[in-house]
Amino acid sequence: PLDIIERYGADALRFTLAILTVQGRDIKLSEKRFEGYKHFANKIWNASRFVLMNTPEDFLSRIPHMAEMRPEDRWILTKLNETAEEVSRSLEAYDFSKAAHAIYEFFWTDFCDWFIEMSKERIYKKAETEEEKDKVEAERTTALYTLHYVLEKALRILHPFMPFITEEIWHRLPASDGESISLKEFPEKRQEEIFPEDKRKVERLKEIITAVRSLRSDLQIEPSKRLRAYFKAEGEDSRNIVEEFKHHILSLARLDSFEEVEEKPTGTVATFSGDVEIFLSVEGEVDLEKLKISYTKRREKVLSELERVNKKLSNENFLKKAPEEVVEKERRIKRELEEELEKIERILKAIGG
Repeated sequence: PLDIIERYGADALRFTLAILTVQGRDIKLSEKRFEGYKHFANKIWNASRFVLMNTPEDFLSRIPHMAEMRPEDRWILTKLNETAEEVSRSLEAYDFSKAAHAIYEFFWTDFCDWFIEMSKERIYKKAETEEEKDKVEAERTTALYTLHYVLEKALRILHPFMPFITEEIWHRLPASDGESISLKEFPEKRQEEIFPEDKRKVERLKEIITAVRSLRSDLQIEPSKRLRAYFKAEGEDSRNIVEEFKHHILSLARLDSFEEVEEKPTGTVATFSGDVEIFLSVEGEVDLEKLKISYTKRREKVLSELERVNKKLSNENFLKKAPEEVVEKERRIKRELEEELEKIERILKAIGG
């Protein structure tokens, strides 16, 4: 595999083979797979670079003066420990694919896409007064401490799959003692680092942010555009979560404001997240009529495609004579079209179509 290593790196090759290794199934290998996991290696490198770039030289001496951990810190520790347990259990059962999936999901989604983004508020915050300085610095140290702690443990979990990049990064961390990451203990689940209530709250927060992001995407609003939004919460718990984490909602959903209302304000489009109704202000931002026409045309096209596939799959001759992979391909196309149709129907309902 030297040509593949040359193009994508040994770590990407190893990780691709590990994540595709399912017992009793042949691997359908394509170069796109290697390319995908080369991007994962880049993600690991960039996330580590972000952490190291924002770490001051006297970081270790600041740790004793750090502030109390926030719910998102305790959430990522919980996810880290659950991942360590999942990976260990899967490796013991020789289920390499499941083990690789678990660490991939944790590193890319939980750590990079969510926790690093949440930590930026504390890392970049500037003290407005002299009195605030110590508090802001203590908060920044807590965020960096959590980032370092989780990154170091995640690199150890990743090491059997991607030994080269993990060894390289590990030696750059303040926690490194100069030996080798391979000599360190493989992380195990630590019960004292499991916080169910913080996990529940942050997972609920993620659902609310994801609902706003999905609506923005459906309405084809550029991600950088800041909008006003409103919410109506049925339950007290959801209302408290919105209030507690409003700074994260504003930052991660790219909003200028997120205020509670009794009724749907004019010039807004609605979506739901559990017992929370969210209203996005689109006045002057979106041409709803144009969007309605575009999605209606797409709906007609999807319905036509779906009719063709259903006709094919209800034909007994086709099911008997066609190779299994051809039949499976048509079934997959049907599932994808049904999912797309459901999404289009939801959008048209939201914009009054």
